[in-house]
Amino acid sequence: MPRVPVLTRFTLATCLLLFAACSAPSTSQPGGPVITLALVNGRIWTGNASQPDAEAVAVAGDRIVAVGTTADIRARAAGSEVVDLGGQFVVPGFIDSHVHFVEGGFRLTSVQLRDARTREEFVNRIKAYAAANGIEIKGEDYTPLGSTDFSTIVNKVRASGAGAVFNTLNGDSNVAFFKEYTNAGLTPQKMPVVSVSTGAVSSGGLT
Repeated sequence: MPRVPVLTRFTLATCLLLFAACSAPSTSQPGGPVITLALVNGRIWTGNASQPDAEAVAVAGDRIVAVGTTADIRARAAGSEVVDLGGQFVVPGFIDSHVHFVEGGFRLTSVQLRDARTREEFVNRIKAYAAANGIEIKGEDYTPLGSTDFSTIVNKVRASGAGAVFNTLNGDSNVAFFKEYTNAGLTPQKMPVVSVSTGAVSSGGLT
């Protein structure tokens, strides 16, 4: 039987379990996983078209090992922790990590910088992405996190004749950059800015 991850901390109303890969319940096999938790007497939506509904779930450690009737799961889970859901509805784990789906999708198709650990790696990934996608890099410049003086950098940007600017500034630095950018007579129509938000912890001083 395929096994899928489960979060063992849950609320009765919305247990964060994943059922899509679960198949019909079967009796325990010798040497099989030891069931540590059983959720019974519930209304469970599995997401499995061949078995869309169930009453109970058996969990071994952090894995779902069976879904089925309350009687079947109770029999399989003898000696384990049993939680009576009291008819509560259980759904797959929809975890809100605050991802905007369209924006997040675009980010997945763009250069991946989240796990870059050095400035060299950060720059090399951007250059590799640019080269693979026919993008010419006109120049590059860096400033410490928290900087607010961008007159020199903006003058370089204006002189470069670039078609767009890639910006990883954040907070006050970002505000100061765009203020200087506007003061220099640059606009999104003349030279768009592609901004990626980073912070001191995630960027490790790369910005």
